[in-house]
Amino acid sequence: MGEEGVSDGVAARTAAQPPPPAAQVAGAKTRAKGAAKRIKTAAEMRVWKNCPAYKELQNYVSDLANCVSGKSNQEPRDGPVCPTITLLLSKLEEMREWAQEIPLQELETQRFGNRAYRVWYGRMQARSADWMEELLAAGGVDKAKGEEIAVYWEDAFGNQTRIDYGTGHEMHFLCVLYCLTLLGAIPEGDKVACVTRAFAQYIILMRDLQSKYSMEPAGSKGVWGLDDYHHLIFLLGAAQLIDNPDGLEAKTLTTDAASHRERYLYHDGIAWILENKKGRFNEHSPTLHSVCSLPWPRIMAGLKKMYWGEVMDKWPIVQHLPFGSMLPWPDDQEDGKQKLIEL
Repeated sequence: MGEEGVSDGVAARTAAQPPPPAAQVAGAKTRAKGAAKRIKTAAEMRVWKNCPAYKELQNYVSDLANCVSGKSNQEPRDGPVCPTITLLLSKLEEMREWAQEIPLQELETQRFGNRAYRVWYGRMQARSADWMEELLAAGGVDKAKGEEIAVYWEDAFGNQTRIDYGTGHEMHFLCVLYCLTLLGAIPEGDKVACVTRAFAQYIILMRDLQSKYSMEPAGSKGVWGLDDYHHLIFLLGAAQLIDNPDGLEAKTLTTDAASHRERYLYHDGIAWILENKKGRFNEHSPTLHSVCSLPWPRIMAGLKKMYWGEVMDKWPIVQHLPFGSMLPWPDDQEDGKQKLIEL
């Protein structure tokens, strides 16, 4: 597909009717879908840290980690999963194919990222609401919330203006899984597949996009960060390795990573780093290296605490999180008097 097809679902525009600015379109879509960003001040950050939605996302991450403890990516890869996850996997694979179809643009005038990513993003955005409705329908659920879930979906694959990606975008994909589970489209019994199949496939897609379009890490802390792009891959990956049947220990990660990356998310994350960074592991990834002497339960607990503090508690990240009917903001509750949770 050529550069002219930035949005497959939109009819060709004439020169006399130029498209509105992307930010204007995005703002209109967000308002129309009933979800809005609410965290703008320090006071609103305090509200966020004490509101039910914050605790629900924490509980969901913990539930996913507990469900995959001791389970590799092959469980239940060879068994049945719900129709919603099956359809989600096909959508993620289709999006990988787009990255192969859409040609790169010349980089002479582009310092960061390749603008061909915006063509990919436009194609994804044009389908988002319809796809979310399909996922809900596949799970036998009313598709009325499809447009609201699409708000999270559209921010789960990076930023089309900056052509960057970080843990905030990864959190938006977590929100998609949370919403689908909350509404019953994904049964509680399929939480393992949410990690070992859906999230694992999402990571494969994101690696493709990050590599092909030279996406910048959003808010990277350099060598002192956990990873340039992801956090959940290590948190959930560490949970998988608790009492793992292969007897893998963290101290042998740098030698085990490549041979076990298909089975465990943590090893896949380490293998990716070793393939894409030069130098010694302890020099370019000191945080990950520093935990290699610990047992997996302690690594997982530490990464979970780090996720709360470095992702969910950071304003630069959660300022972009929309709130609606499934992740409600306290002031938006029907009675307007919902009490904040005491943490």
